[in-house]
Amino acid sequence: MHFLTHRLVNHPSPAQARWLAAAMPLSDARWGWLSSHLLFIGVFAVLRLSRTGPILSMMVAILVVTACATSLAPLFYRSLCAYSAQRLRASIADGEAAPSGKHRRAAVGFCVAVLGLGCVIAGYNLISLSILIHSSRYPLEWFFPQWPYVGTRLIAGGWIGLILGERWLLWSLKP
Repeated sequence: MHFLTHRLVNHPSPAQARWLAAAMPLSDARWGWLSSHLLFIGVFAVLRLSRTGPILSMMVAILVVTACATSLAPLFYRSLCAYSAQRLRASIADGEAAPSGKHRRAAVGFCVAVLGLGCVIAGYNLISLSILIHSSRYPLEWFFPQWPYVGTRLIAGGWIGLILGERWLLWSLKP
């Protein structure tokens, strides 16, 4: 995993250049990330049509969304990093007056977006963990009674951070 640094933007190593070149376009990654969340509705509807109970349907749908979102998060991160590096490299090549200020603004937006992405994944995994050990002898409430509050706050705050960070990043990278 590589981070959005001056070295990555200006003089990437061969490994970093290959990593950036393997990234998918940001619009495709964003669409894949968002459409994976539509699976929740589809899985829930299919399980309800097959006369599965609503609680079990919800649990299975949450597990499916968690698996998809967790597996797509690194792709989204890579495309966000590659897009940012490409735009910053283009602004330096165009000879903008203050590329370091632009890089700082972009780095802050990137950090907020990545932190939001991590919080969303952590919240999904916390809820999935509670589902998976629900029928065990020691449910999650026994160890961590505040898990529903923390999980929902992680997901809500993560989505807000992800959206605001991405918007901030895209705004700061405008030509």
